Amino acid sequence: MNRYNDNRAVTIEVANDGGAETGWHISDAAYKSLINLCVDICRRNGIEELKWQGNKSLIGQVDKQNMTVHRWFANKACPGDYLYNLHGQIAAEVNATLKGGRSEKI
Repeated sequence: MNRYNDNRAVTIEVANDGGAETGWHISDAAYKSLINLCVDICRRNGIEELKWQGNKSLIGQVDKQNMTVHRWFANKACPGDYLYNLHGQIAAEVNATLKGGRSEKI
């Protein structure tokens, strides 16, 4: 990992069920748990909104993007293309829950 990012971030590992040939696909249950975990982390830390633009040059500019991925800090493909391509959707679902005040089961 990267000390610069790790000292200021919450990092999350999500178990995959598909391996490299599926872009490291994750199950629906893992996805739902990820959403619930992100909502909980945001609420506990006063984060009003997750922001994702998929732009490495915005690292540290949390007013524009407050989500990062391991591949930006190490020579890795983490989190895999399947989950990486869902980051915008993840942010949208977390934000909808935060704004709607829905209480998800954690």
